[in-house]
Amino acid sequence: MNRTSAKRTTGIKTTGLILAMILAIPALLGGCWDYREIDDQIIISGAAVDYDRESRGISLTVEIALPTASDKESSFTSKIYQAKGQNIPEAIVALHSKAGRRLLWSHSKILILGAGIMENERLFIGTMDWVKRNGETRETMWMVFSEEKTAGEILQRAEPQTEKIISYYLDRLFLAAEAETFISMPYSEVMYDLSSPSACIHLPAVRLEDSDGGKLPFINGTAVFRRTKVAGWLDGKQTRILALLLNKLNRVVFVLRPSGHSTLPQVSLRTSHCQTAIEPVLSQNTLRMKVRVKIEAQIAEIDGVKEVFKPAALKKLKEEAQRMIAAEIMELLNLLKEKYQSDVLGFGSQVENKYPQQWRRIRSHWESVYARIPAVVRVELNVTGSEQSMAETKEGR
Repeated sequence: MNRTSAKRTTGIKTTGLILAMILAIPALLGGCWDYREIDDQIIISGAAVDYDRESRGISLTVEIALPTASDKESSFTSKIYQAKGQNIPEAIVALHSKAGRRLLWSHSKILILGAGIMENERLFIGTMDWVKRNGETRETMWMVFSEEKTAGEILQRAEPQTEKIISYYLDRLFLAAEAETFISMPYSEVMYDLSSPSACIHLPAVRLEDSDGGKLPFINGTAVFRRTKVAGWLDGKQTRILALLLNKLNRVVFVLRPSGHSTLPQVSLRTSHCQTAIEPVLSQNTLRMKVRVKIEAQIAEIDGVKEVFKPAALKKLKEEAQRMIAAEIMELLNLLKEKYQSDVLGFGSQVENKYPQQWRRIRSHWESVYARIPAVVRVELNVTGSEQSMAETKEGR
């Protein structure tokens, strides 16, 4: 079943404008802009949830957006609060007492989850349920998994150089939607995956990396789950193939590196459109996974002076590229099925929809069945381009 990722219609500039309008209302009504009298609410820009082993409950870390004023303009900075409780509502009550004002969640962009909270299914489901039932949080809020020891330290230690509010910095990365190495996952899509028969989810992974200006939050790769437990990790290259299979990949560059006996140069293919169909096929009581991928691409770069636009050479280029992409798909499928046993592609849901009787027979032991399902992959690549673009660049000409 193909799923289309939720689209966000407001960017970081819009968020800043909305915040400025909210904070400007008291100034317009009362004349003097006194921040101590602005409102009885604190704007939450993002949150992180961890498991607290001492209390066997929740550790909730939130980032709040604080207005700052100067003679020239108004801007925002952030402050971090942390509180504990047996569940999210109890931790929020504790945050109220620390902050002294009501917490406003409608502008929260990010929810970072720690490994501990994911391993405790009761607390994780409780957290997801709170987001659903809270009247202010939005289903477009991004879900992220922390590679650090805790989720809270992403907010506590990160120092993005281009944005004072960490959560909005991460939000901007997701809104850019140009990355090949992570898959944006809003809350609504995670809930959809949790409701599937196989109940396997995947989340983009965030960690802290050293930079000249301090610790920078870096989103790369994917955490793959079996139910709510971490089953394994995908690196950036594997994540790109996962995005291709989930129909979440359009513009990307595939680099075709020739093998030792190949007469082709190294060629970079820039895709303009990708479409994937995955369907179950039942034959003689045996399930197979049929994967068909169609890719439209142009040649972005040629390393060398060998002629690749002649019909025979172009045909060979397409064949090698198709084999390369198909091999990467098979490698990922085998990893997901055999090692991780994580049905993040939602294949179980497709089996249930197409073959309900068969699904009832195998549902109780789906993980073991899934691990043994053979896959057939077909990649169809169409290389397009104008006559002008199909010209080689040769040294000395």
